[in-house]
Amino acid sequence: MTSLTIRSSADSTPTASLRKLSLRRSAVHWFPFYSSDFLGATAGLSCQERSIYALMIPLYYEVGPFPIDPVRIYRIVGCESDGEKRAVDYILTMFFVKMEDGWYQPKAERVKVRQAQAHNVLSEAGRKGNAKRWSESRQTQSGGDSGGDRQAIGGDSLNQNQNQNQNQNQNLKERESLEQSVEADAKPAKAGSRLPQDWFPGKDGVSFCLTERPDLDVQETLMRFRDYWIAQPGAKGRKVDWQATWRNWVRNERKARV
Repeated sequence: MTSLTIRSSADSTPTASLRKLSLRRSAVHWFPFYSSDFLGATAGLSCQERSIYALMIPLYYEVGPFPIDPVRIYRIVGCESDGEKRAVDYILTMFFVKMEDGWYQPKAERVKVRQAQAHNVLSEAGRKGNAKRWSESRQTQSGGDSGGDRQAIGGDSLNQNQNQNQNQNQNLKERESLEQSVEADAKPAKAGSRLPQDWFPGKDGVSFCLTERPDLDVQETLMRFRDYWIAQPGAKGRKVDWQATWRNWVRNERKARV
């Protein structure tokens, strides 16, 4: 796993737009990055589009959802030419979902939730460990320090150190388990798998929809496709080739599906 560390605004000088958005930014300053996933998802993009997408992902983790106003997005990303602005518009429609309050990246949101859960679990484990050590320390002090009690205190100290090591090992195991769950969540789906909640058809899939069914709205069609297949139970909700399933859906889609 390759981890990217995003410097906070306190460590650098952001643009005016970035400072305004920093009020909404998340606490995620690293995220899993898989080169094979990135290259596969951006296959067919121009060098300029790929570079802008590579910049927009860490920016998203730093500032949160991008604003609705495209001019503000251009300033955040640092676009100046018309070609760069068109590239940003295309990246938004390909890899982001437009909501009422901004542009969201589904996979990034899932990672942020996972990391928040990991932080909460580790914090709770640390709190319990500290409480246990404090309780043992008070019991040791109340036992006195006379004669043979000193030997007992020495034994209690040894037990306390052993308990501390056990708690540290447990915390490490929990951290590794949660980090593995983040990695597994970000990896591409295997054959015969369920549809990921942030599934995108890619450039070829979008082009197929625009060419095969120009009467459809790609974004609305994609949302209905996701909702339908994610809700399917059991084996019916598992497919070997989601790209082929998407093409069949587009062919059979009606303007107003019931």
